[in-house]
This record gives sequence, structure tokens and C-alpha cells, in this order.
Amino acid sequence: MSLTPQQQEKFRALAAEVEGIDVEVYERFDRDPLEPIIGLASRICASAFFGRDPGRDEVRHGEPFIGAGGQLVRKALYEQLHGEKMPDFEASRAVGEHFSGSTPCLTSLSATRRGP
Repeated sequence: MSLTPQQQEKFRALAAEVEGIDVEVYERFDRDPLEPIIGLASRICASAFFGRDPGRDEVRHGEPFIGAGGQLVRKALYEQLHGEKMPDFEASRAVGEHFSGSTPCLTSLSATRRGP
């Protein structure tokens, strides 16, 4: 599923209200700081993981849970789904691409923010 134009505009409006967006990170990777980084899935996923404040790796790849902390989440999901250790980074990216009624969804809903 993808965002409708109306959903896209609502997310952009919300992002415009967020204080402290790390614009430099978005500029470094030629990305719009108002564009949400959202992993989209089937509406029938059994559970969802929501993150906040995506980091540099999430901005660079345009995917949630792809940085160091996200790799821990993806590793656990991969091992649960496949019964074996995750072989590499590309396998981690594939976790969550194909959804069924029992597969979790990965999503991150806010813009990258500067540290405290």
C-alpha cells in the first residue's frame, strides 16, 4: 500500500511543525526533511512496530529501522520468521517487504531530530 496524496500532505504538515529536525542530515542525503520515512505494509499485518526520530541510516536509505538499533529489531524478526541467523544487510532490508496476516510491519513516523 502507498500513501494517498492527502495522507502525504498531512504527514508533511505534521513534519513542518516538528522542532529540531536535523536538516543537515537530510541535505547530506539529498532528501526532503518534510517527507516521512514510512515502511508501508499490508493493512492486515498482525502487529506493527513504530519508531520515532529516524537516524542518519534511515534517512540515507529512506527506510525505518535500518540503522544500528533497527538492525537489532530486524535481526530478531528475521530469526523468528526464518528460524536462522540473518545472513547480511540485504536480508535485513527484506524483512517486512512481504507481509501476511502474521507478519509484523515496520514503520517510523517522525522526522530525524537533532540530539538534546
